[in-house]
Amino acid sequence: MLSYKPQYGVLFPLALIAGAYWTAFTSAAIVTIVIAVMSWLAFGSDSWHAFFHWMPTFSQVFFTEGRATWFKLQSMFGLVRFLGGSEPLAWTLQWMMSGTVVVALVMTWRSRLSYSLKAAAPATATLLVTPYLFLYDEMVLAIPVAWLVRTGLADGFSEYELPALGCVALLLLSFPWVGAPVGLGATLIVAMLIVRRAGGPRTTMMSNMSTL
Repeated sequence: MLSYKPQYGVLFPLALIAGAYWTAFTSAAIVTIVIAVMSWLAFGSDSWHAFFHWMPTFSQVFFTEGRATWFKLQSMFGLVRFLGGSEPLAWTLQWMMSGTVVVALVMTWRSRLSYSLKAAAPATATLLVTPYLFLYDEMVLAIPVAWLVRTGLADGFSEYELPALGCVALLLLSFPWVGAPVGLGATLIVAMLIVRRAGGPRTTMMSNMSTL
């Protein structure tokens, strides 16, 4: 269903492939194709032509000209541009972070970590890899937060976890007054909570090696 907004679904196939969830991967692919065909039958081909025709213009308007204003973009790209960084620098840092996140996600889904932590990772990673991200998109954080809370209720919370989740809520609520890409900070906090629950990069790597 995430294919309605393509940047939301880009990492889920990688997670399913890394975890060898072939039935889910195939089912998702079939459903996505069916949805695309149904939209074509319902609305014709004009909407598809318009989508691909206007995509370069859309990119120019938002990422080069900043028509949406930089503080509204809750991504690394938006933060760099908000702080006065150049477009090449913003893209470089965005792609560096995206590459790191993709590698971490694949390692997580190839490891023997609990399914709760694996399930929390893709939604969090999705918010980190896309440069086009507004505050309302941060609702996706509800998914990993729910998994973290479920894990905490089952295994107990660390002393820093609930205060950290409180900071996530405060950051998102502060946006109307701060007027800055605070959503990126909220997403990074959730990402770090997942990493800490997983035991850090070293534990994830060791689990991955044992799986291999």
